[in-house]
Amino acid sequence: MQRLASGNLLPRVPAGSELRLDGGHNADGGRIVPGALADLEERVSRPLVLVVGMLSTKDTEGFLRNFAGLARALVAVPVGGEKGLAPDALAATARRIGIAAQSAGGIEAALDMVRALELTPPPRVLITGSLYLAGDVLAANGTPPG
Repeated sequence: MQRLASGNLLPRVPAGSELRLDGGHNADGGRIVPGALADLEERVSRPLVLVVGMLSTKDTEGFLRNFAGLARALVAVPVGGEKGLAPDALAATARRIGIAAQSAGGIEAALDMVRALELTPPPRVLITGSLYLAGDVLAANGTPPG
């Protein structure tokens, strides 16, 4: 789980927010990530907001179920072109398992939606769900992997 402490995307989230990126994209990954988040939560408590894009071939519900009760909100984004799950379908799955969700046209729009939530304290934002999304986010942030 990589913290994005600088770059083009950080100004899009509320000041004082924590922006993180993880390539988790299956049910097993979905079980590991909340444990890491729990460790962070013990140190500094913040509302969790997920920005998620997933491929249509993945177990979306199995992945997201691990975040039910933890995530305050979810914003679904497109990823992977034709292989990607439509953001509206992803948001519907999240709502079905109890996570408030909406969809956005891309990562920048999603982060703008997170800003509009006006959460206090500033949220911990986790972008996750696909390695394709992780690559897109790193490129948009201007921090490609080394």
